[in-house]
Order: sequence, then structure tokens, then C-alpha cells
Amino acid sequence: MVVIIGQMLFLLFSSFCHCDIERIFPGVCEPMRMPPKFPCDINVCNNSNIISNCNQRQLTNVPSGIPGNVTVLDLSKNDIYNITAESFSNLFNLTILNLNFLNYRKNKDRVIINSMAFKNLTKLTALKLVKTNLTDIPTNLPPNVRKLDLSNNNIMLQTMNLSSLANITHLWLTKNCYSWNPCKSSVTVENNTFAVMTKLRILDLTYNNLTAVPKGLPQSLEELSLGFNQIAHIFQDDFLGLKNLQALKFQGNCPRCENAPFPCVPCKNSSLDIHPLAFRSLTQLERLHLGGNSLRRLDSSWFQNLTKLKVLYLSFNLLEKAITEDAPCLQYLPQLKKLDISFNYEPKTYSKTVKLSRDFSHLHSLQILQMAALVFQEIGPETLSSLYGLKNLSALNLGTNFIINFNSSVFSNFPQTKMIYLAENRLYPMQSSSKAMETSPASICLQMAFQQHLTAQSSLPCPT
Repeated sequence: MVVIIGQMLFLLFSSFCHCDIERIFPGVCEPMRMPPKFPCDINVCNNSNIISNCNQRQLTNVPSGIPGNVTVLDLSKNDIYNITAESFSNLFNLTILNLNFLNYRKNKDRVIINSMAFKNLTKLTALKLVKTNLTDIPTNLPPNVRKLDLSNNNIMLQTMNLSSLANITHLWLTKNCYSWNPCKSSVTVENNTFAVMTKLRILDLTYNNLTAVPKGLPQSLEELSLGFNQIAHIFQDDFLGLKNLQALKFQGNCPRCENAPFPCVPCKNSSLDIHPLAFRSLTQLERLHLGGNSLRRLDSSWFQNLTKLKVLYLSFNLLEKAITEDAPCLQYLPQLKKLDISFNYEPKTYSKTVKLSRDFSHLHSLQILQMAALVFQEIGPETLSSLYGLKNLSALNLGTNFIINFNSSVFSNFPQTKMIYLAENRLYPMQSSSKAMETSPASICLQMAFQQHLTAQSSLPCPT
């Protein structure tokens, strides 16, 4: 076992990430000889993938002379404002096209894309159009396109027409309306807008000022992201029929706003309201993110059908009582491997200790428990007692709790645990514990702030 009490980068505890629309890991690549004035790099990889890298070349037009057998073309971060019908007319083998930040230096100007710009790209499977200031979804997309990234644009989700996207499997529409890309209104998607997308597997609608879960989502969905919107209620039938859904990300819809490092508007009803039967159809769900919703309770009925759940994020809520008193909901999570209950401290309190609910003992598959920033002074003999019998627990994060002292013998009850993280606390030797306990919480907070340079996201208010 490694017990960490100093500063380090703790990589085991990571959140869901937004992955690129396509990642290419070429094997052996060789440069293709091109004319001296040709602005792009051409590489042949594995004798089949021909990659044209025109990234950040200060181009104002799609360069002529791109080999017709190119399979991957990256034109991102240039100064191109007009895509014509002839721009890609001879690139018949193109499978991946990256047009992100096409108007890089004047990113407030809209890129104009001719309706026939992609007509000859019959082999195109992935198209990236991030931050091109589009106001509408491109039409006449080739039928083989499966992955489409339209993030950071100005697309009005209220009126968008998705009839041309019937074959899309991965769609990113994140950040089309939020505080740093404002549309100056709340957003409600019309019923059945996505129903035409019967092959859709991954849908990302984070940061769009949505006020409700869109109705009529396709049953083919495997991953749905609705985080950082303004959705205050999850109703009984919002996810009805999503029998294939494996990941649901719903974080940040009712955020805790004290010390928030971003523009923060609390919910009118103070916390996210979830109907008791809202998740009953999600029998295949493996990952659930409910962090940052100011939740104060955990309803057992939410989890009764989530027996396949493996990852659960509950951080940045107000669940201190819910996780230290009876928590029968944990009995329904036999396959849970990772649980995050960090930053669930009660404002303006600094308890002497906490005791995790005895129901944690039901999490027999648990491997990683993240319980940073619950804010308490001492790890007592009963604090973690409900975890002693968890034979698969390999990593325990107790950082940023303002802990003053602990008895290291407590950790002898975790012989199977490989890492216990105690950094970002204020620990004193046990023989000085009585004196340490007299140290003012505000003083501890001040010392920690200077010593550890806490990031804005993980900073805590000094207990009072």
C-alpha cells in the first residue's frame, strides 16, 4: 500500500472526457515528395492512409494540388472563409475531413460552405466543423458520413433540421449556446427532432442552455451527454425506451455556486428534481454522472434497475447526510467499480469527523472511491469502517478534506489497497493532536492556500 500525504498528480481519478471525432495512430509513415511551394505535409502511412496535414498554415483558400488519393485532410486553424463546390471535388478517397477553426484569426466571421461542397466525397465517414460559426447544419452530406462534430458554433437547436443526418452514429452539438458563446435565450428542442436519427449511438448536447430533456430520442443511443445545461427536472418518461443506453452524463445542471470558477446560476428549486422512476428503463447503463446538481438525497428507486452500473459520479452535490446516514440505494449497485462522492461538504460546517454509511459495505466490486472535500478534522476508527470488507478496493482518495490528524493504524484495515491519497490536508503528528485540534479552521485554510496553490475548481471556502 502507498499512503500519499504530499503533493502529486493523482491520475487515477479522472472524469469523463470528450474524445476527438477520430484519432489516427499511423504505423510506419513516409513523406510524399511534393512541389517546393506546396503548403501542406503529405505522409503515406501503412501504404494505404495518405494524410495531408495543412494545419495552421495561414491558408486563405483550400490549396490546389492536394493529391486525389488523399484519405485524411486536416485544414484546421487557417483563415479560410469560403468552401466552394470545387474545393474538394477531386478528393474521391477522402474519409476524414477536419475543418475545425477554419477562420482561426477572425473567429467571429462565419464560414460559408457551398451546399455542394461535399458532393463528391462518397467515402467520407468523419467531418469536423468545430468553431466555424455555422448557424445551420450543413445539407447534402455524403451518405457514408457517420461522425459529425458541430461543437462551438451558433446553431439554433430550437429550429434545426436533422433530416439529412439519418445515417449519423456520432453527433457532437456541444457549446452552441452558453455563457461564453451566448445566444441570449433558453433552449427547448422540439419534440422528436432526433427521431429521424435511428442509427445514432453517441449524442453530446452539453452547454446549450437546454431547459428540458429532448423528447423522442432514438432508441439506438448508447451515450447521451446533457451536462451543464439548465435542466431543473428529469421527468418519469424522459429516458423511456433508451434500452441501449450505457452512459448518461447529466452533470452541472443545478450547480453549487459558492466559489464556482465559472458563471453560475443556481436552480430556482435549489437542486435537480429527479422523478423516482426516471431511470427505470436504463437497464444497460454502466456510467452515470450526476455531479454538480446540488442533490441532497439519493432515492433508492433511481438505482433499482441500474444493476449493471460500474461508474457513478456524485461529486459537487450536498450529500454529506445521504452518505453518512442510511444509504439503501447502494444495495442495488453490485457491479459498481468507481464511485466519486467528493465535494459534498455542507457549507459553513467543519465536523470533527464523519462516518460513512454502513451501506457502503454492499459495494463488493468497488475499486476506486473518491471522497475528497467532505471537510472534516479527523479520521477516526469508525470513519471508514464500512469499507474494511471491500476486498477489491485498490485506491482511496481522502485529499482536500482539511484533515488535521489521523491514526495510521486505521489503514491496516486496507491490506489490499494499493494507494491512499492524503495530500492537500493539514496533518499533524498524533502526539500533538490535542494542540492541533485547537488550530482555527480559518488558519488551516489560509496555510493550505499558500502551501498548495489549490486550483480554482477544487478550492474550498474556509470553514467558519
